[in-house]
Amino acid sequence: MNILDINDLPTITMQISGREGTASGAWIINQEKKQTLELSAGNVNYTAGEQAILILDDGPFISSIESNTTLSIIIFNGNIPLYRDIVKFRGELNSVDFYSQYDHSADYYVYESEDDSEGLGDGTVDAGTGDTGGGGTGDTGGGDTGGGTGDVVISDFAIKFDRDNNGQGEMRSNGIDRYVETTGNVNMGGDFKVRTLEYGEFEATPVSLEEVLVFDYDFDRNNGNPTGWHPTLEANTPELEGPYYHFAAGYDQQASETLIDLMINDELSIVNIEDASVFKEDTIADWTVGMSLYKDATGTPIMDGRASYWDRYHFITKNAAGDWTMIRSTDSIVTHVEVVKDTTYLKFVEMFSVGVVTSPYIARPTDWADFLLWFDNQLNLPNPDVRWDDSRTSAISITRHVYDFSDSQLISVGDDLIRRAYGHNTQISFPTNLTGIQLDPESEGTTYQYSTQASTRDGVNFLLTRVDMVTGQYTNYEWYTVT
Repeated sequence: MNILDINDLPTITMQISGREGTASGAWIINQEKKQTLELSAGNVNYTAGEQAILILDDGPFISSIESNTTLSIIIFNGNIPLYRDIVKFRGELNSVDFYSQYDHSADYYVYESEDDSEGLGDGTVDAGTGDTGGGGTGDTGGGDTGGGTGDVVISDFAIKFDRDNNGQGEMRSNGIDRYVETTGNVNMGGDFKVRTLEYGEFEATPVSLEEVLVFDYDFDRNNGNPTGWHPTLEANTPELEGPYYHFAAGYDQQASETLIDLMINDELSIVNIEDASVFKEDTIADWTVGMSLYKDATGTPIMDGRASYWDRYHFITKNAAGDWTMIRSTDSIVTHVEVVKDTTYLKFVEMFSVGVVTSPYIARPTDWADFLLWFDNQLNLPNPDVRWDDSRTSAISITRHVYDFSDSQLISVGDDLIRRAYGHNTQISFPTNLTGIQLDPESEGTTYQYSTQASTRDGVNFLLTRVDMVTGQYTNYEWYTVT
């Protein structure tokens, strides 16, 4: 760590060790303000074993630095870090809390420590070998080979594009040739390796394990471009890693599709059949961040034998309170326990809008009882023409019916009818892409005041609804199952 005089800004001068090499740039991260400044080679003067001089050239970033600010410094050559350190300013030195002696012959990793889902933690810096500097233990939390002295790829730690350390990248395409950070660090596109040291350490000697049946889903599948990151963007953005990004547009589509099917079964009192199992300590009553996961009763890590570029395993289950919950783990350690109804990105689920073609044409009734009878008659014809489209084009996805599960109910009388405002758009966060229908107050008391509709996931179970176009709220709903 370097203790500097804040009055020397905008110049940062550090006595360093570090690797031999020519600096191509540097990142400076204000841990308290959750801001990152990227310096070009012209602003970095680096001499291994001697000195590094950084010239800050961003006025707002410089103004954000205060006497109690902690800066993380990463100097690199291409993809290879040459030197990592933290900087504090005079008047803030505490020999117990802030200072530790580093051994720069090893690899260094930057870890953050507060999962507030909006930004960085406290930015402590730990060495990758043993206890020197903070207790990093090899691959725990780092995602690389740990104590070796080989080249470390910056992207292994997702410092730039996943600063809240939840694996779901805070970035978007600039529409040309690079990925850039999102405004406000909104999670838009991933995925990145979660740095697990923040969350816990794997318990290699469990005492007593119990099996828990859970629901699996394909978290190693791309949302968007099925080949992964766009080749041009990937080539120009060396921080990207791995072929999969299952989290796009603020949306985990695979998880959402699994959840809506489970929720529908709950609505219809159909027993959900688990399709996977995990083992955990039987003394832990509920899912907890930091707990270890195992694949069998002998204590084999859950990741043993699994192929995942992020060393991750995600699954869905119900917690002790009976709420649907997403469990996300990395390196066989639970890093995130997300109760679906309390999240921003999982509580909204979708079904496909249904169309019924009649010949000769019969208008769809808006009276509720008449609509139920009409729908039943149509589906019981010898060759009913019932259509829905599950494609993700903007024109089709904008017609999907969205339901808010925040009250643990898929639908209730009085709920607002919700739609995507712009259809599927990877540049717009899904939770902010939702709107109510356009109201028609002048229709009150007329035949146009109410609208009836149907939605489905599988063509077997249909959700029939009636909406008041004056209020935009559901007045009736009923499930219809083809037998």
